[in-house]
Amino acid sequence: MTAESTVPTPAGQPREAGYPAVSVMPPRGSSAGFRFPVRRPPARPRSPLPLLAADGSAALLGALALTGDRRG
Repeated sequence: MTAESTVPTPAGQPREAGYPAVSVMPPRGSSAGFRFPVRRPPARPRSPLPLLAADGSAALLGALALTGDRRG
């Protein structure tokens, strides 16, 4: 006996009275819940300066680590 033969199929089960086969959500009213603004604010232009600063500092630290320069 296999598990498939012991479990009834969903189609073979009787549907309970009073419940629809598919749940339907009611339409939203004009005042129901949070709504995003219609227009998005303009995007800020991306500046390359933060990435350049991070890359420069990482390159400096990497060069110091590779050369073995110990200060102090």
